[in-house]
Amino acid sequence: TIDRRLDDACAAILHTTSHAYYLHVIYHLPSHKISRGTQIIALHKMADPTKTNETTKSSTSMMPMWVTDSQIDPSWVQEKLSDFDHVPECCVVKDISNDTRKGDVPKNGATLLLQLTSREQDGNDGDHTGFGTKTAKAATTTTLVVKQVPTTRTRLAMSRQLGLAREAIFYNQLAPKIIKISSSSNNTDSDEACILPTIHFSYGDMYDGSKVIIMEDLSKGFVDSGILFGPGNPNNWNRDLKRQINGAYPPPRSGSTTTVPTSFEVANQTFLAIANVHATFWRDEALLLNSTEEEYGGSSWLRGSAWICEEDEESWRGAPGM
Repeated sequence: TIDRRLDDACAAILHTTSHAYYLHVIYHLPSHKISRGTQIIALHKMADPTKTNETTKSSTSMMPMWVTDSQIDPSWVQEKLSDFDHVPECCVVKDISNDTRKGDVPKNGATLLLQLTSREQDGNDGDHTGFGTKTAKAATTTTLVVKQVPTTRTRLAMSRQLGLAREAIFYNQLAPKIIKISSSSNNTDSDEACILPTIHFSYGDMYDGSKVIIMEDLSKGFVDSGILFGPGNPNNWNRDLKRQINGAYPPPRSGSTTTVPTSFEVANQTFLAIANVHATFWRDEALLLNSTEEEYGGSSWLRGSAWICEEDEESWRGAPGM
């Protein structure tokens, strides 16, 4: 029935739209309750996969332009990050990917720390004759995180097979609606609010596998909540949990208190955030593959959208073997 298909479509979003988004929910929870707004700066629709030349050209201009193996062209950053007030003079990256996704050089890593160094220009140097020279203020550095599919043949082929571009399309097509609903809610309890990182630029192409997302650096004010699940968690086997927990939640000083969240509280907040996503798209017919709605840029990019509509049986039968 149509109701069952819509329920399944919502479930498909939760399960497959953006695994990395749920990692943000789970692994980047605030160390204390934070209620904040978020925004999507760049909204780029997926290129038409039937137009090969257009897709190639679009992806080429959308992906970072590198001047060295560890520096992105500042003009590319300035163009894509139009919300930044200052023109970056230097854009250096550091590969912060996990061991299985690191690149041979920084630009081939999957997750990068982007350091933007800019220098404001002051006014006249005190000469009021009109012939004063401009002086440069001290340099300022801003850090952001870049998630990408490196443009190597192997990585792009894997991305096409796994549909890794979905994460970027999620931020462009679905996240704005989640943000709109969350920000219009009168409920300010962060345990029930949907926490999304600020996205400064996002682009994904399911046809050629390219993907790049530039988002806020969540290393300040947020904590890797995996450390709160104890030494039994395989991810914690080689971690100094006591040191990391004390770093995130410093021992209380005189007259103050520090409360470390329990693993139950962390899991509970995570599931509430996921439920918010599910509720946002509950029985939304625009999610169906054969929908004529263009609200989400066409739904063919959603994994499972074809088999929910009883189409493309070959692809969904072969999915378990990927």
